[in-house]
Amino acid sequence: MFFSFLEENQNKTILSSESKETEVPFLEVEAESCQENEGGSNCYNQVVLNKSSLKYLPGQDIVESLRFKNPDVYDIIEGNQSDLVNGIYEGGFKVWECTLDLLLFLEKCGDLKNSSQVLDLGCGAGLLGIFALSKGCSIYFQDYNIDVLQLWTVPNVKLNMPSSLNKCRYFSGSWKDFSERMCEEKQKFDVILTSETIYNPSYYGSLVDCIKNTMKEDGVTYPFDECLRREILRIKFRKEVSP
Repeated sequence: MFFSFLEENQNKTILSSESKETEVPFLEVEAESCQENEGGSNCYNQVVLNKSSLKYLPGQDIVESLRFKNPDVYDIIEGNQSDLVNGIYEGGFKVWECTLDLLLFLEKCGDLKNSSQVLDLGCGAGLLGIFALSKGCSIYFQDYNIDVLQLWTVPNVKLNMPSSLNKCRYFSGSWKDFSERMCEEKQKFDVILTSETIYNPSYYGSLVDCIKNTMKEDGVTYPFDECLRREILRIKFRKEVSP
């Protein structure tokens, strides 16, 4: 259902040049190079779940810090007055509602096991990956914008799970480049988590390819988005049946 939804809607949409994915450098981000929480451990927001809670730095405060770190991106975000600027800023400094719903669901499901390899795809604040990290999983965090990883994702991991940094890796850039890198490393995931990542039909093809190329044969993907009417899907590979 999910893959067919993406493929059908990608074909229906006529895209302008402004909506095409812009090439950005593909990089692995080292946690040691990322800034600490300058506001101290008390300067954070909190997501309260049924059995646990997660902390995260205020996204708007991080956007303000871009004024000095990356003024070009800051001016674009502020000038557009939008949470999304296609190909430049893909909404990474906002915690979307579907992320909170998926977190509540993950508390109930049994797919996050102690040794699972988990991908937080389009991670933003990293809350999905951080929740999985708290369950003993190893996490790969991916986001389009390197500023999001350096200023928000990594500091949020440090804020919640400072002793588990050695179980995390962080990658910035496109899904296509990430998928190719994982194929080179022969890395596949038991669980892929992604929330609010299907807002732009021009990205559907690379999203589908990334999931297909990086999920284990017995793995599972949870995509969650308003476009799917807030329905949580559990995607597994269909086993081929011999005639």
